[in-house]
Amino acid sequence: MSGILSKAAKNTSERIYKFFGKDSGNMLLATSILGFTLSAGAQIGAIVMNKRYSFSQKVFMVPQEIGELVMAATAIFVITKPMQKITAKMVKTGKIAPKELVKYMEDNNIISKRGKADFNLGNEIKNIIKKVQSSDEFINSNNKESLLSVHQKTLGQYEACADSASAITTTAAGLVTTGLVVPVVRNNFAAYWQKQGLNYYNSITTSKPHNSKI
Repeated sequence: MSGILSKAAKNTSERIYKFFGKDSGNMLLATSILGFTLSAGAQIGAIVMNKRYSFSQKVFMVPQEIGELVMAATAIFVITKPMQKITAKMVKTGKIAPKELVKYMEDNNIISKRGKADFNLGNEIKNIIKKVQSSDEFINSNNKESLLSVHQKTLGQYEACADSASAITTTAAGLVTTGLVVPVVRNNFAAYWQKQGLNYYNSITTSKPHNSKI
């Protein structure tokens, strides 16, 4: 049994790493939404267990928490994902690039393609590596690693740049969303839900004798 659980845990961790390992931005986005979910879950649990709240109050407070969670998570996702895509596109075309990548583009005569919509810097570096590997100089060389090292290093720098840009964008979008958008969304939803709860409360109190208990 322990072997099955261990294997399942290993497979799960490998899948998580495969999905998030090269994209810190998506990991931050997922953890942000997870954080909101856990917070809402704790709040819901506190409401359910609190004996000071009547059943009718809980009937409205729990859905309110769930609704606020859904709207907050949706707001984070809707705002963050487009910003991630824009940033990824700018990195892909070389528009966003550290000075090392800019120099590499200059040294390999691809700087003129920088920023163009159909330019893919990562693929261009990989194509350069393939050309080097198929060249006579590489085939006849006794030190093949030295001929590839600068290109492989640059490819690693490009991938690190893409990952960092995604993480920075997600963090910035998260700060804007949680600091400005989510409070407004949650407050408006809470006000709407409280109004519905008040209408419901008034409807059942007016339809029952004054000595009835809810």
